[in-house]
Amino acid sequence: MLDTFLERTDPPGRNQLFIVRVWLDDDAIEWRGKARCVTSGQARDFNDWQSLIAGLQAMLPPIKTIKRAHKRKR
Repeated sequence: MLDTFLERTDPPGRNQLFIVRVWLDDDAIEWRGKARCVTSGQARDFNDWQSLIAGLQAMLPPIKTIKRAHKRKR
């Protein structure tokens, strides 16, 4: 299934791939994590779900940019 996802031929920007790593902090008090965009290399740290979502959204290109690029290729 992952191979099928990675082989898609959608226009650039329409798909983003992230690696999310989660670990227990040194004091074993809370979970922490890092999300990294595979294509751009950008990364954001998080320690709760809201921070993860905000970090992912911050790393996504604006939808208007993707729509413009897609229209130019037609």
